[in-house]
Amino acid sequence: FFGYPYKHAKNIIDPEFGPFQQTAASHLNGVGCPARAKYGFDPNIPAIVYYLRISGGKAYKIGITNRDVVSRYQKSDLDQIHIVKIWSYKVGGAAKLYEAKLLEKFKNAKYSGPDLLSSGNSELFSFDVLNLDT
Repeated sequence: FFGYPYKHAKNIIDPEFGPFQQTAASHLNGVGCPARAKYGFDPNIPAIVYYLRISGGKAYKIGITNRDVVSRYQKSDLDQIHIVKIWSYKVGGAAKLYEAKLLEKFKNAKYSGPDLLSSGNSELFSFDVLNLDT
């Protein structure tokens, strides 16, 4: 994922939108400035960080979107998802940084079982890492 503050990501400057971080591999593969994307996450508009219980607690998910959680997931997955917490941000870049901080902090608790959702099976954790599901 481009834009995450990984060790190997470097700042690239888009002449219109300014700096963003990207790995060399993404850059060489033609991935451009995220602000120019016609799809996916846009760090320049409002966004949310969400925390979900998946499949009754088999896993928990931390994610970001410029949409709402319901429109982010396919209808077939919605019965497997329970929203535990949502944080709203006026600027998506701040949401992306918060998500990256949480993912790094809990990287040792990553879920490793079978896919639980038809999409969005990354950033899953094997237990309630934020202790918010009461």
